[in-house]
Amino acid sequence: MISYIKGKIIEISEDYVILETNGIGYKIKTCQGLISRLNRQAVCEFFIYPSFSMYEGFNLYGFLEKKHLEIFELLMNSIPNTGPKKAIEYMNKILKSPEDFKKAIQTKDTKTLKNLFGFTTKTSDKLILSLKDRIQRFETSENQRYQSQFFGSSYETALNALISLGYKVSDSREALNSVLEEKGENKLTIEDLIKLSLRKISSFK
Repeated sequence: MISYIKGKIIEISEDYVILETNGIGYKIKTCQGLISRLNRQAVCEFFIYPSFSMYEGFNLYGFLEKKHLEIFELLMNSIPNTGPKKAIEYMNKILKSPEDFKKAIQTKDTKTLKNLFGFTTKTSDKLILSLKDRIQRFETSENQRYQSQFFGSSYETALNALISLGYKVSDSREALNSVLEEKGENKLTIEDLIKLSLRKISSFK
């Protein structure tokens, strides 16, 4: 069974890459968000989930981080009628921010699942029901202000606004947290928070 592959990327498509190692090219299906970070001729390592179906034959699904593979497997093992193809669709949304996804599941926050990740109300309820008792064992980085009162209202609104403008979740959160630390939560309107965060993001480049 293949569980790990390291090699050179020789082809990049919309939903897969071909990784060459020891003269063999492996077609690895993965998330669009991960593909956008890859370059041809780059050497990468993938943690692999092998799959076989009567309709599609043998497929390899891969992730750059082992914890993302574990979440992928959790989706298939926990959510009814979820195979690799559906799990990849979920992962395309979850990888916007695995940390926020985990917190939303734990707190049964359907609003964040819909607004930040784009899940429907029905799917959000299904995810919470299926994952709430299992997702806590997966470690994620703690670089966000979950304990902040601002997070529940203005922070979330500003975060969604920045994401809708096309900025990365990680950059948006870093900018927001930096502004709040400098200015204080009680001195900012939502408009101020967004405006100052945009300045912070522009300074990242």
